[in-house]
Amino acid sequence: MGIASKRVRGLLLRFEPAVGRRALARLSGIVWWAVGIGLIAAAASWLAQAPGDQAAILAMGGLLASLLTGRGFGRVAAKNLRRLQSLPDRRCVFAFQSWRGYGTILVMIALGWALRHSPVPKPWLAPVYLAVGGGLMRGGVAYFRWTPRSETP
Repeated sequence: MGIASKRVRGLLLRFEPAVGRRALARLSGIVWWAVGIGLIAAAASWLAQAPGDQAAILAMGGLLASLLTGRGFGRVAAKNLRRLQSLPDRRCVFAFQSWRGYGTILVMIALGWALRHSPVPKPWLAPVYLAVGGGLMRGGVAYFRWTPRSETP
């Protein structure tokens, strides 16, 4: 490695936004909750367009489905927390998700876009958004409860 490349690497390391594993977990929880709240807000606005009885049935279906998706997202969160535990005490802030996790996020964004632009009436999409949003929020709780082993505060 040449002198110039050592200097560049040194500069990059100095400006790397490194944080502890606990901060990475909290950041994950915040992101999961923010997305969950956004999805639930979209679902609520779509349910407001439906007649009262239909809106109530669709909302209950979405909330019941969120119990199942919450378990699934809980398993994803547990796997991600095991990965965070294996990281060094301080890591780049963008390591709160794995590379595969970022790929999954892109796929979920694309699927959400496709659903929103499909001919399916928005009130009928609301249960899907409630299920995913509620599941993200339920799964995201694990990030707030987690305490890494042997991290200095």
